[in-house]
Parts: sequence; C-alpha cells; structure tokens
Amino acid sequence: MLFYARKRADFSETTAPDWVTAWLSKRAEKEEKIANPVEKPINEAVKAKRQQARQQKVEDGIEELRLWLKDIIRNGILGMVDKGFAWFENMAWRMVDAQAGGLATMVRNLGGTNFYAESWQSRFMTQLLSIYVVIEGYKNNKSLDNLLQQDIRSLIGFTQNQDELKEQSGISDNWLALCKQNLDIDHITTERNWLCGIETKRYALVLQFIVNGQGRQFTLTSGLVIRAELVFFPSVSPLRAIIKTQTAST
Repeated sequence: MLFYARKRADFSETTAPDWVTAWLSKRAEKEEKIANPVEKPINEAVKAKRQQARQQKVEDGIEELRLWLKDIIRNGILGMVDKGFAWFENMAWRMVDAQAGGLATMVRNLGGTNFYAESWQSRFMTQLLSIYVVIEGYKNNKSLDNLLQQDIRSLIGFTQNQDELKEQSGISDNWLALCKQNLDIDHITTERNWLCGIETKRYALVLQFIVNGQGRQFTLTSGLVIRAELVFFPSVSPLRAIIKTQTAST
C-alpha cells in the first residue's frame, strides 16, 4: 500500500491473477451456501430406526430403575441414611445413559433428601412413589389419554420439537414476570421463569437452558411485563410454554 501511494503509475495491470479469481469464486460459493442452505431430505426410515433405538434404551433403563426401587422397599428405607449421595448419583447417571434425563433428575432429588430432618421418611416415600407412578404409567401408556401420555413422556425425558410447537397458535397477553429460579447441574444452568397473564389470568413456566455461561435468548426480571404470544406444551394441565413472539416490554 505504501508503494502504491508513492508510485501509483507502476500499477498498470488490472486483470486479477487466476489464483485470486479462483479464491474469490470459492468464497462467493461458500457465502451463497451459508445464506441459502439446502435442507437435506429427512430419511423417514433412518428417523424411525433412531426413535426405536432410543425407545429401547429408555425401556431398558426403566426396567433397571424399577428393580432398584423395589430393592429399596424390600430392604427398608431406614438404610438409606448410610447410602450416601453417590449411591443415588450412580443410578441417576444410568438414567442419563438410558436417555431418560427426567428420571435422572427425579433420582437426584430423591438422593438429595435431608435424612436428618424430622419426618424425612414421609418426604422420601412421596418422591420414591412419584418415580414409580411415572415408570408404571409409561409402561401402560397405550391405555392412557393422549395428553396424559405427553405428560409422562415429558417426565421421562422426551422432548417436544419447539419448531413444530411454534407453528401452532398461541395465547397473546401482557405477561407479568413473577419470579426466576436457577439450577446449575453439570455446567448447564436451567432458568425457570414464572409468568402470569394479566388479561387471561393464566400462569406459565418458561424454561431457558444456558450452557457454560453462553448468552441468553431472552432476559426476564421480576416485575417486567412483556407483550408476547406464548405456546403451551400439550398437557393435561398446560403450564410450561415457549415464547413464540414478543412485541414489547415495560
């Protein structure tokens, strides 16, 4: 650039070298692919096989969990005091391997029981029976209502495609942010935002998952009011929702 500034007349060649032309052409093609990505057709056979494989992993994990719960009852819950959190954590990780993250959380909560608090036995049994009801419900889900099936699958750890969910019509309202709860597990922060519709009087739970401190998709603080359309996950008692559109906040 300094040479060009001093002796501009020496730069008489205006045709770009071949290597420059080729480089510019490849860069343009790359930018075009990024701007207009080509969606690969979904192989339904591969998709069905993948779903079947996961279904089998979940069922195998549930069967192991069922035996684990029965062993607790058979041996008596008073021995739980000496087990230690690691004993529960091992089973939680087994549920993670079985792709049943919801059950893993329930097992961790069971292991988090304060065994030195008064009446811990009642709270422990309530949580233990909750797990048992979920896995038995999943075993017999074909005889259940569709929405109840969705609730049980969600508790097991199956997720709903949020892109498909956003295609549905939601509920537009001025939503008041009531409170926020954060839970950190394995470098993943689960942010639970509780909202209330000022006009509809409906409550909503909006979750946000933040990995290793990455940026948030949205920020809700207590007392904030947003004008938004929320789509609720299918459930017998719809509570969890996602923000489909947001137009304003005060």
